[in-house]
Amino acid sequence: MNKQTLLVVLLSLIIGSAHAQTFTNSPYSYYALGELEPSDYGRTSGMGGVGIGISSGQFLNRTNPASLSSIDTLSFLFEVALSAKYTDYKTYNHGFTATNSGIKKLSVGFRLNHFWATSLGIAPYSNVGYNINQTGTIEGTNQSYNTNYKGNGGLSQFYWANSFRLTHSLSVGVDASYIFGSITKSEEITSSGFAGYYSLSNNYTPNNLYFDLGSQYNGKINNWDYVVGVTGGFKTALTTAKYLTVETATTTASSDIPTTVFNQSIPAFWGLGASMKSKSWTLAADYKVQYWGSLVDQNGQHIYANSRKIALGVEYLPGVSVPRFLYQRMVYQAGFHYDQSYLRLRGVNLDGYAVTVGVGIPGRRERSFMGMSFEAGKRGSLSNGLIRENYYQINVSLSLNDIWFVRPKYQ
Repeated sequence: MNKQTLLVVLLSLIIGSAHAQTFTNSPYSYYALGELEPSDYGRTSGMGGVGIGISSGQFLNRTNPASLSSIDTLSFLFEVALSAKYTDYKTYNHGFTATNSGIKKLSVGFRLNHFWATSLGIAPYSNVGYNINQTGTIEGTNQSYNTNYKGNGGLSQFYWANSFRLTHSLSVGVDASYIFGSITKSEEITSSGFAGYYSLSNNYTPNNLYFDLGSQYNGKINNWDYVVGVTGGFKTALTTAKYLTVETATTTASSDIPTTVFNQSIPAFWGLGASMKSKSWTLAADYKVQYWGSLVDQNGQHIYANSRKIALGVEYLPGVSVPRFLYQRMVYQAGFHYDQSYLRLRGVNLDGYAVTVGVGIPGRRERSFMGMSFEAGKRGSLSNGLIRENYYQINVSLSLNDIWFVRPKYQ
């Protein structure tokens, strides 16, 4: 591994140690842990985000930790993923737009021995970013007041994924992550009827270890290689400390001691995926369900529903024996995913869907790879005074694949 690549890895991991960047302006991020990140934005983002049944030694697939078994013995992989999103938020009477961008993944992966492969990385887990204004009238008067609700912050996850090859066809994996971060939610009241203002700010710091598991089985049918994958995780409670700050026009009161400590849960989940690959084509499908419906929020309200995701994807590599041009070495992707949200507000499920397209550009030595994808989707509803979100997103991922442990033949 050359010094330049090693420097990039070290600097990127240092930069990635910061907390999650805000990647949303959605009012729906007010609930639970915020807006959850749907995927790792890697190589398969142009295929609808499939990954449970995908196995490859050319990139890191965190959707199923068992997939790391495909990493070559001499390979060292470094990956970075970035994303930019434009969202149009609409109600029946109002609307606004927002643009967000940020780093989505920084990770490294390599094989430790013939049966054990590992990967380390950092990625955002959730994002909070909303700004809502509400007006009212002071009881018994004709004077109005304004309440501004703001939220910002999010959670990150530092993870260590491991895969173990049990047989030639079967591998299992475990992904251990530490989830941490800070979420601030505030209310500020102002009125023309009195000078100054009143502000109440709550800062939450959820954290805990989190584990999920996976397995993959691969085989061959005629000219097609196939992979079947399964993933799952148990319910986990995040220990959350709440810090309160009260501010008026003349005073500010806060404390370094939490006012309360409580648990916020990540529910259990399971997923099933499969892929089939020939010389030119890869076909893949995923299904995942997570049991949010058994939870209640901090106020005891039942606003959650079981979330489900269905993803379909296809990838095409031109079958040219001796490619002369770059486009003959590129891969072309398309996909679709349907998402049933974990939120059910005012009797309405906040479901969504999106279509994706992407291209992959190989490096000169065929080991490194740059992927670019475009996603257009919709989430939410205009029913019962809710908000519908139409978004357009560009994802860019870079996979650097270097060779370790090979000494030059001549010094």
